[in-house]
Amino acid sequence: MTIEEMIRGSRLDRVESEILVADALGKERTWMLAHAGEKVSEEQRQRISMFFKRRTSGEPVSYIIGKKEFFARTFHVTPAVLIPRPSTEQLVVSTVRFLNNPCDENREVDANVSVVTRVLRPDLYPKTVVDCGTGSGCIAVTVALERLDVRVIATDISEEALEVARENARKYGVFEKIEFQHGSELQPVQNLREAFLVVSNPPYVPDAAVLDRQVRDFEPASALFGGPDGTDILRAILLEARNHPFCAGILFECQSDQIQKIMA
Repeated sequence: MTIEEMIRGSRLDRVESEILVADALGKERTWMLAHAGEKVSEEQRQRISMFFKRRTSGEPVSYIIGKKEFFARTFHVTPAVLIPRPSTEQLVVSTVRFLNNPCDENREVDANVSVVTRVLRPDLYPKTVVDCGTGSGCIAVTVALERLDVRVIATDISEEALEVARENARKYGVFEKIEFQHGSELQPVQNLREAFLVVSNPPYVPDAAVLDRQVRDFEPASALFGGPDGTDILRAILLEARNHPFCAGILFECQSDQIQKIMA
């Protein structure tokens, strides 16, 4: 059986099939497309079939191949962490912008998804960024790479997630620049005595929300759901940020229709 025949027989989205086949073969997708007529070995066929079966069950492509693109870099992901979304790239963009020019802003970055920026103490000039709920570490690692003058603290309630984040930090050579702390919300930095900026993509999906199967059944619920209206954790982080004497500001991702509730 050829590569092309495997792809056509998958009954999956063509692009997803190509990504899965390329990863199963240990090749780049461009190579695979140029060699679509080549035959696959029995071992390769079995591996490809296993990938197709996992995808047919609803498992996200990123978990099957163990990686996801974010800010033009490839991050390792596992079912212990949320799969990075394009909207969260804009959270990084806003963070870099805030460090240069602090300001209040609500910016819609996707359908009913916004990045919210708030200056809490304009007299402070932070050189430390706290990534609250780091997950895969995509935000922490990207900020560390984009702003070489900034120190990063990455926190998470999941030790498994922190291990994934550490792996990504090592991959991109910023492990020594990021301090990893286990704990919920801003508890890990409650004794921090230097100006810092909080950045967070917290759980903000309402508990009763109907999600796509590949999200609902495979991504960690603790990284998705934020209470009855989705704002429980956001409110807690914002309250702690407002009460911390060294927190200069906060940036977070949320549903656009949650902003008024959170900021009230």
